Amino acid sequence: MEELIRFKDAPLSVPNEIPLFLMSKVLKKDITVVLSGEGADELFGGYGAILRTPIDYQNLNRFTGQEREEFLDKLSLIYGSLDFKDEISHFRTAYSWLTPAELNQLLLPEHQIQRNGDPLLQYWEQKFQPLRQLLPEDRILNILETVHLSGLLGRLDTTTMAASVEGRVPFTDTELLEFVATIPLEYKLRWRSPEHQKLAENLNCLEITKKLDSTKYILKKSFQNIVPEPIIARRKSSFPVPLDDWFAGQYRNHAWQTINNGKVMPDVFNMLEVERWFQNVHSVNYGLKVWMLMNISIWLDTYFT
Repeated sequence: MEELIRFKDAPLSVPNEIPLFLMSKVLKKDITVVLSGEGADELFGGYGAILRTPIDYQNLNRFTGQEREEFLDKLSLIYGSLDFKDEISHFRTAYSWLTPAELNQLLLPEHQIQRNGDPLLQYWEQKFQPLRQLLPEDRILNILETVHLSGLLGRLDTTTMAASVEGRVPFTDTELLEFVATIPLEYKLRWRSPEHQKLAENLNCLEITKKLDSTKYILKKSFQNIVPEPIIARRKSSFPVPLDDWFAGQYRNHAWQTINNGKVMPDVFNMLEVERWFQNVHSVNYGLKVWMLMNISIWLDTYFT
């Protein structure tokens, strides 16, 4: 972590940056240039869960009685908070790992996010303003292409070039980007059938993407005679790193020492609250929260002491 943070001059965005770096070191023994698939999900609708979040927002007031309570309970598990004033604040919560309330719990009062002066929310409002005429899903696709993808490209560039390997990204070719932008959403993120689309009216984004739609539809169709069917048809999965197991197990002491011994952390964070988070090993995304705090602690001490 420390080595890669110094290469990047910033906290690491996701845990798999380290295995990407280690993999690049191994690749360098035999090759110098590699092709990488960054951009395929952003262009062709590969992130089904977040692209279906507008349905959650539209359904916030759709149900009544017990059905409403059950639906909102499920959404609370997904979003952490249902305090959305509009579609932009809803997207911000869906896209973020932590809610504004969680961030404020961790930060000292002078660093907390204020409702009337939230710079991150203002950033999203500026990004969404020119996209008002698009469908909600197409707005999110645009954000993924113009904001999210740049972070992934930076991650790839850092982890490969730190090992003197050149990562090339054919899905970000300008002509391809411009062509795919003209393709209607239904050819990217596609309902499996009209019946599946009807079923989606009563489900949340995670339930929908698991059961009812097909991501990257046109890309898969384009390669169905080249790529074996089990690969084409398999469900999308993330690049797993067993953070929960590590930080509740063999790396628990190391993680806490990294966080608690940070010289600058107490100037920014409420360390009593940080410790409470650290002790709550059964919280949602526990390992990811610990990972983020370790990152921040190392980065602060590297550049601000």
